[in-house]
Amino acid sequence: MRRAALYLALLLCATSFRPGRAQDCEMIPAYSMYFGAGNGSSGNSILTFVEVEGYANIYPTDCALEGVTHQGSAYNDVDGVGNYWESGSAVCPSCYVYVLDYQTLQATPGVSYPWNYQAKVVCSQAGTIFNEAGQQKVSLVLPTGETSEATTNGALAPEVPFIATLEGGSFNGHQVQESSGGPGVNNCYWSGAPIPQYPVVQGTSWTVGTVNNQAAGANQYGYDTIGWNAYDLNAIATTGAAQGIKSGCVTEIYQFMEYWFPGVWDMYKYNLLTFTATWPPQEQESCRDEAGQGECGSN
Repeated sequence: MRRAALYLALLLCATSFRPGRAQDCEMIPAYSMYFGAGNGSSGNSILTFVEVEGYANIYPTDCALEGVTHQGSAYNDVDGVGNYWESGSAVCPSCYVYVLDYQTLQATPGVSYPWNYQAKVVCSQAGTIFNEAGQQKVSLVLPTGETSEATTNGALAPEVPFIATLEGGSFNGHQVQESSGGPGVNNCYWSGAPIPQYPVVQGTSWTVGTVNNQAAGANQYGYDTIGWNAYDLNAIATTGAAQGIKSGCVTEIYQFMEYWFPGVWDMYKYNLLTFTATWPPQEQESCRDEAGQGECGSN
């Protein structure tokens, strides 16, 4: 979120004197306020900023304003953090004013916090010549969960591609990733098998709003491809069967889903990934599940 408020006014800021005559100096201030809020870089934190910048045009350009200064200040208070004015140096009226005030609030997901912000510029002779303010609620932007949909893609068979949809906000363009919830369970394993005995996720990341590197619907990402590839499934159904592995053997993998805050990955969901190998014929059903409420499919 980034918004600007531009304040333009025609003011008589000062009168200066030259030998033999008096001259009125006209000043046109051109100052802007910028403000924004988002997820901070340290855990569950909210980062807010308020900025004031700009200068004043002085007419005529050779007008002398001895002793006159402009000073910018920014106020950035989020739930009591930053309850003070951040002021810059006093500079000449035509000099560039820039003040930036950052504040960080340790926050709880799902809780809204009051945020008050203000920016001003004060002329030492004319008083306040720019003043903008606002207030709103801010909160951590974290998905509250996601749903899964099994789909098909012949190029990936027999692995099953899933499309996930985040819940709880608007997240297109942001990053999510999977991380391991610990060693999985592989009931299709035998000694010497070409598949892992304790499988884990691959650590894939996705950009929300894209599926298979193509633009997708709001909050969707994918594919999250689950299951054995054709080579491994064939090995289970042939060599594994000869070693006593039974049709219908199930493999479980524990998946933590994480959302990228600037500087930190924050977990928002746990998934149990299961895939069941059956033969003959060689087939596979994969599930992307949370506490028995997930989605299953075959490809």
